[in-house]
Amino acid sequence: YKKRLLNKEWFGQAGNPTLSQIKRTSIRSYLDHYPSYTQARLHIQLIRAAWNWVGERYELPPNPCSGVKMPPLAGRKQFWSEEQYTTALSVAADMRFPYMFAVMELQYLQGARHGEVLNIKLSDCSDEGIHLKRSKGSKDELTQWTPRLQAVYEFCRGIHSQAPAPIEGSYLIHNKDGSRITEVQYRQACQRIKVKCKLLGVSIDDLHFHDIKANASMDRPDNDVGHLDV
Repeated sequence: YKKRLLNKEWFGQAGNPTLSQIKRTSIRSYLDHYPSYTQARLHIQLIRAAWNWVGERYELPPNPCSGVKMPPLAGRKQFWSEEQYTTALSVAADMRFPYMFAVMELQYLQGARHGEVLNIKLSDCSDEGIHLKRSKGSKDELTQWTPRLQAVYEFCRGIHSQAPAPIEGSYLIHNKDGSRITEVQYRQACQRIKVKCKLLGVSIDDLHFHDIKANASMDRPDNDVGHLDV
């Protein structure tokens, strides 16, 4: 957020203003004219919090965010279109380490959260299918094999196929040392996919990757994604 603010010519000269140049009218204009309202709101929240923190320790001009009315959070898309999903999936498959392709497909096929997918171990895969251990109090379930699920499983097995097995057991999706994909790696990969999709003319900026689970729920006849023991 800091880099975006300083790289834009919204405040002062060349995006590098003095504190006295940032006024309430500057904040209002930023909220009204920044291309993404959701992002602008987060940027202003950063300024407000940082200003308050420093203001308790040093003498500053009044916080320009004080008294600026922030409209309600703008509604965001809950579902991925077919074009958005297939484009992101294609981008993920072409990445240097294409584990996001597997994460996205397993999220959709199992109606799962990304963390649940990243926690799948080889011991969870049997002749019947893939046992998904759900979080947040939802019941576990078994996703039976289909050609599409089998294809994703084989895809996973081809990524870092020579990786050593950790003592606690091998993860289906893993790094080259056999370790679990971290949350930082996941978030960075999501951001790279968003950037590359935009270059291809398909924007997914307003989407969240965890909403793939919502698509799964919408496409399932019973709309169930983890609240029943299947």
